[in-house]
Amino acid sequence: MLAVREAEQGWLYCTTSPFPPESRMLKAAIVLMLLATLVSLFSGLFFLVKDEGRSSRVVNALTVRVILAALTLALVAWGFYSGQLVSHVTW
Repeated sequence: MLAVREAEQGWLYCTTSPFPPESRMLKAAIVLMLLATLVSLFSGLFFLVKDEGRSSRVVNALTVRVILAALTLALVAWGFYSGQLVSHVTW
């Protein structure tokens, strides 16, 4: 993670990566959770069209989607609380 750079005057100094491994893992987990939520969304749509609302698979897909969304929100909140996620907005 350390990169060695040479300054204009010939001095060497080390810099660290701007994103620690923990924040990359958290961001990857958030992206995976969002993708799983999208899969659940489209599976619910598929079950709604295929079953014409006669089975409980649509309700199960909705339950999974709500749980995944809540877990994603909890991961984002944990990221901000722990400092692994930061906001760079200017307003």
